[in-house]
Amino acid sequence: MPASTLLLPLQLFLAAGWMRAGIEKVIEPDWWSGTALEAFLSAQDGQMLPLFVPFVDYVVAPWTVGVAWFVMIAQLAVAVCLGLGRFLRPALWTGVLLNVTFVMSGRVDPSAFYLVMEMALLFALARPTSRRFAMRRATLWSLAAAPFVPFVTTLHPAEVIHDPAMMMITLCWIAAITTIVRSIDRERLGPLAVPLWQAPTDAAEPPPVPHGRGQTFDRGAQRY
Repeated sequence: MPASTLLLPLQLFLAAGWMRAGIEKVIEPDWWSGTALEAFLSAQDGQMLPLFVPFVDYVVAPWTVGVAWFVMIAQLAVAVCLGLGRFLRPALWTGVLLNVTFVMSGRVDPSAFYLVMEMALLFALARPTSRRFAMRRATLWSLAAAPFVPFVTTLHPAEVIHDPAMMMITLCWIAAITTIVRSIDRERLGPLAVPLWQAPTDAAEPPPVPHGRGQTFDRGAQRY
């Protein structure tokens, strides 16, 4: 069974989830005025990661209307792209940006689970790399987890899912491990996730068929 078929449920689920989130905001007048975003930031006060607070104070808070509009448009754009199977990489990276922002603001659920699905599709779309390059990339993913370590508040199994710092660390580790595993058999594995309805356009042409001594038959020209 083609890998694209196996990954299609994730793609469609993400499309439906982002469409729901976008429509929910579009039909809410307070989102257009930025009031809903201000209320969200107030509700998350005290739950945000400390390293994310300056970004909220100096970038998001002064421009709540513009940020609210960006979030609405971005969520709908991601949903449309995933649903149609177009511009998948930009759509997935936009989704990652939004979900990382939500997690760092303290809203872990359901963004952490969306991030896992988006990462799975991005890794499937990526071409395999050499093991040396994969190790370097995995090292960068591991280093990206380091700034969150001081902000872990609990390791209790019942509460760790709500800890934004622990979730960011876990996601970085998942990305690092997947990067290494993805490179193990780079010659056999290729891009796994392509839209189910997108036919390959770069199929190799068949080699010329030997015909007679010292001659070949050109299939394309239909002549000797």
